[in-house]
Amino acid sequence: MLEQLLIEIKQYISGSAVLVDVCSVKEYPHEVMRKYFPANEIIGTHPLFGPDSTADGLAGRQIVVTPSKESPAYKRLIGTFESASLETIYMSAEEHDRQMAWTLCLTQFIGRGLGSLPLPRNSIGTKGYFDLLDIVTRANADTMQLYIDMNKYNRFAGEMREKVIAGLMNIHKTF
Repeated sequence: MLEQLLIEIKQYISGSAVLVDVCSVKEYPHEVMRKYFPANEIIGTHPLFGPDSTADGLAGRQIVVTPSKESPAYKRLIGTFESASLETIYMSAEEHDRQMAWTLCLTQFIGRGLGSLPLPRNSIGTKGYFDLLDIVTRANADTMQLYIDMNKYNRFAGEMREKVIAGLMNIHKTF
């Protein structure tokens, strides 16, 4: 999908344009962007928030930025993040994807899996249960395509899912 889009827009992008991605995975987009735009500066970002979580503003929200050359465009972008009081976190595309497998992909995996069950919306319950219902609601509010893509293009997601399933099976065997 991303690769096809890059092919379609290639003719409209000058060699001096700065390309910024906001994907929830980093290694794959960087790879295909470098393939079609080898001369362009590419800045990878991942805002770890969305419209639902920013009703009270951006201050304190996290955004990941992958390393790039210290160009004027890069400095302006970082300045924009700082003026919005975002917590800017710098890491490699590989480290980003490794961590996202255990945060974003994990919560989506659990939320999607539990979302297929008829979970009761009880009038009583622990905070933990209601937090779990919140995860189910949030995960299932996103498109299935987003879930598929974040797992398909994050090379660490499959290993995470296998470990989670094995962990659940091990605890299940206690009974």
